[in-house]
Amino acid sequence: MSVEVIMPSLVTLFTLLVIGYVCGKLNLAGAEFTSQLSTVLVKVIMPIKIFCAIVQPFEMSMLVNCVIIFVLQLLFYVLSHLLAIGVTKLLKVPDKSLGDWLYALTFPNAGFMAFPILTALLGADGLFYGSIANIAFNLYSFTAGIYMFQKEGGEPISFKSICLTPVNVAIALGLVFFVCSIPIPSLFEEALVSFGDMTTPISMFILGAILSKTPLKNAFTSRSAYIINAFRLIFIPLIFGFIIILLPIEELLKQVLIIILAMPCATLTVIFSEKYGGDTELSATTVFLSNVLCMITLPLLLVWFF
Repeated sequence: MSVEVIMPSLVTLFTLLVIGYVCGKLNLAGAEFTSQLSTVLVKVIMPIKIFCAIVQPFEMSMLVNCVIIFVLQLLFYVLSHLLAIGVTKLLKVPDKSLGDWLYALTFPNAGFMAFPILTALLGADGLFYGSIANIAFNLYSFTAGIYMFQKEGGEPISFKSICLTPVNVAIALGLVFFVCSIPIPSLFEEALVSFGDMTTPISMFILGAILSKTPLKNAFTSRSAYIINAFRLIFIPLIFGFIIILLPIEELLKQVLIIILAMPCATLTVIFSEKYGGDTELSATTVFLSNVLCMITLPLLLVWFF
């Protein structure tokens, strides 16, 4: 994957993000509007996009690849978690922000940010396998991820409610269509594909609008945020990336795994921190800085590995 292939897609994504950022700064995309648009994106547009990407003619090799990428993605989350525990112990992170550190170090933004980038760089097949990898994210995030914060208080989140999110339902339904070789009726296919194609521009627009509300001064002066992102955006992708390129799996799977690992900190870091009484300010500044720095680290990592 050359610079000529990567840069046009990343420039497009960055431009969409800047448009959202400017609209946020001009109060054209306020908090209520962004919240409502995010709901439509997560509950309607993104599930349709994922469903359309998964519904393909059945091939046994693709089913095997689904199992491979799920297992590997889950394994990398476990290893990232263990690494995060070691880092926090070494740096003697205080209990108040321990959950924030552990979660931010362990989990990349495997959906909201990864899906549009996978689509832009790898097309429908990239999104197909990225959706399968996202199952591993949900499984580990809403079990071990919650446990990272749980001791700080707050009511538990129902795992059943997480399994029944629109994205997961779309993945499950898409897999049924895929395994049974059921095509999308031609009468509806064009409408669904066109609607799902809004995922990338709306995702980046929303992200830009959200980032416009984050105080820049706090984000760029937080020592902890820089340390977390050094691991999240550089060391973890490099360590696991070198392992991935040695694995005897298809090149597309390697690309999907490395792109996901190179994503910024998951936005759920902030949501869980707020719900369970963590250091919400640290989470917010870390996630903001992570999204900004990712625009630099992601193309460098992709050029390095591919």
